Amino acid sequence: MAARRCHGLANTGRRCEARADLFSTGNAAPDFNGSLRKGDNLFSVSIVAIEAKTGKYRWHFQQVHHDLWDYDSASPVVLFDLVYNGELREAIAEVGKTGWVYILDRVTGQTADRHR
Repeated sequence: MAARRCHGLANTGRRCEARADLFSTGNAAPDFNGSLRKGDNLFSVSIVAIEAKTGKYRWHFQQVHHDLWDYDSASPVVLFDLVYNGELREAIAEVGKTGWVYILDRVTGQTADRHR
């Protein structure tokens, strides 16, 4: 019987709100050998939002494309309200292993400094 290789994601930090499930994802496996993983490895090392009632995809923000350095999104996401340019916005943040704090608009998935 031939050996079967399975690769997956781990390290999800999930938060739920009325509209969406929001979570961060780990890196694709194998961590340090990107030759076995073609492309950007979409949805790995990302913040993802799906509809809470239907499971429908809403948006994602990928922090590291084709991660070779184990920069997975290991921290859970934090939900908060943010006043930006006098406008109250629903925000989400995740502290990545990259050393960056990713702050996004919870509704659109855009970085918090962009307008809807």
